[in-house]
Amino acid sequence: MDGAGLNTLSKFAFASSYVPGAGDDAEFVKTVKSVLGRDPTLGELASFRKLLHESYSLVTQEMKQQLERSEDVQTRKLTQPERADLYERQVKRITGLTLRGPLEPSDGLVDLFCAMYEANRLRFVPWEKYTAKEAEIDKEVRTEHLFAVDSSGKLKVEGKKPDPVADTSTEILLQYALQRRGLSMDQANLLEFRTHQLWVDRLLKVRLQVPPAGYSRTSFR
Repeated sequence: MDGAGLNTLSKFAFASSYVPGAGDDAEFVKTVKSVLGRDPTLGELASFRKLLHESYSLVTQEMKQQLERSEDVQTRKLTQPERADLYERQVKRITGLTLRGPLEPSDGLVDLFCAMYEANRLRFVPWEKYTAKEAEIDKEVRTEHLFAVDSSGKLKVEGKKPDPVADTSTEILLQYALQRRGLSMDQANLLEFRTHQLWVDRLLKVRLQVPPAGYSRTSFR
């Protein structure tokens, strides 16, 4: 429905005066007919109704979180359609890089920078947080079992998945981690990847500079 300008979940959720659960959805069906320029099939109408309920629920929930936001609110996780859209747009914009494997940022990293954008507040993120998607998937597989004592004094076994940590032990791994930061910030609309990459190149170039006599070579530690 890009031709009608309904290219986001929020626009689709409020395209008509119908509110999901309000009863007769004649106004919504009328809007769909107007956009398509014809009567929708039964299957199409079912799909559009499903999309309306999902988009309306997501948008209203996000609006509620923004109104009730406090310092204790956890980072909102993007929905799968949002992730796919951000990734596909980025792949089209950025050429010359394979945005898979070690360069694909983890969902948690993208969520973190998207939260910064929504809160309009920048903060420092340690390098070890610049994790890759493949490391996040590996985390879902591995589970650590720990012993813990509950409030009643009974010993129980709890399963805990360890948080992934970005490996920055070598310069190439550090470069991958910093590029993942740039890609995440680009998806979150905080900073263009090309601008961020200029700073990454500057940091890495410093390591190649010969220090003056009596001085040590620049390190990252």
